[in-house]
Amino acid sequence: PESHHCADYPSIVGVPGPDGKMIKVYSSTRKKIMFSAKSSVKTEGQMKKYDAGAELGESYGKILETVKNDFNSKKVKDLGTVIAVFLLFEKGIRIGEKKATTNGTKGLLSLVWGKDVKRSGNKIKFDFLGKDSVHDVSEIETEFAAKIEEHWKEFGQLKTDKNDIKSYIGAIVPELDGIFSPKLARTAVAAYTMTNALEEAVKKFHVTKDSPIALKKLAFEEANMEVAKRLNHQRGVNKVAEEKRKAKFAEKEENLKEREAKVEETIAKREAKIKALKAAKKEGWKDKVKKLQEQNENTKQKYDIAKMNLNQKEKTQNFTASTSKGAYIDPAIVSKWCRKIDMPLERIYSKTQMEQFEKLFK
Repeated sequence: PESHHCADYPSIVGVPGPDGKMIKVYSSTRKKIMFSAKSSVKTEGQMKKYDAGAELGESYGKILETVKNDFNSKKVKDLGTVIAVFLLFEKGIRIGEKKATTNGTKGLLSLVWGKDVKRSGNKIKFDFLGKDSVHDVSEIETEFAAKIEEHWKEFGQLKTDKNDIKSYIGAIVPELDGIFSPKLARTAVAAYTMTNALEEAVKKFHVTKDSPIALKKLAFEEANMEVAKRLNHQRGVNKVAEEKRKAKFAEKEENLKEREAKVEETIAKREAKIKALKAAKKEGWKDKVKKLQEQNENTKQKYDIAKMNLNQKEKTQNFTASTSKGAYIDPAIVSKWCRKIDMPLERIYSKTQMEQFEKLFK
């Protein structure tokens, strides 16, 4: 069964002395306790994380407004922290440590100006290996690009640390003082991004309560992918796997073309029947015409959804949606959206996730 590292505990190894008391030999490094995904401990931890993320998400605009004011202020002394918080909430970037790991992966604090980060006009461009050796090639457009470059270039790396970042956020959102962590910010970014992306997806695909389940699911997946992109949940793909993927996509594309021809043929036959019915005008012809027209609309809609699905998968094939959905997006946001458009939750989450998030659905 799926399990997670949810807690640490110190382990002391020793032998009993003459009086029966333990003689300490050494204290081990901290060890992991594993909890199943369905455990109450795991669920409680997630509820606290999502609640804190929601609290932080509600202050999203306030934080960025404070950051903007500090960028424009001539009195701000800790510009490195301001830049770090800005990137944390704009990009959802991991903070990491001051040094790169042994395998060369980096977080924000270890990025070097001119090597991992550069400026081009109003754009800050990133090019580095992030967690799990995922290559982050992205950019942020901001009016403060020149000011960011000036500070970052002067020190080589951002002049700040995790404690400075925590203090900065704690001053803006006192409710999270002592609770905030850079990782929690990624949860807040996910919540903010998902909330807006779901609204945009509903507009883009014209989703209503009466829309087909397939269209509603397509809207959700589009929104979920926006979170995956923002948090840089890229998947590692080797050349062999990539060639197989391309071949599979080409096959699906060919199948879709064949389906398109059949759809056009089917619709044409129905249109001929509709024309004949209108010309004959026999008893009940209007009901028959209406039924045929509805069938044509349904046939076309199913094809259009299949085409949009294929295009979406091709555009997002380098990103994985499972991480954002299972670990970052608050299920309460998804649950509220599903109720709004009459979307069954079980069409979004797996059976295991439904049980895992049961207490989180609001």
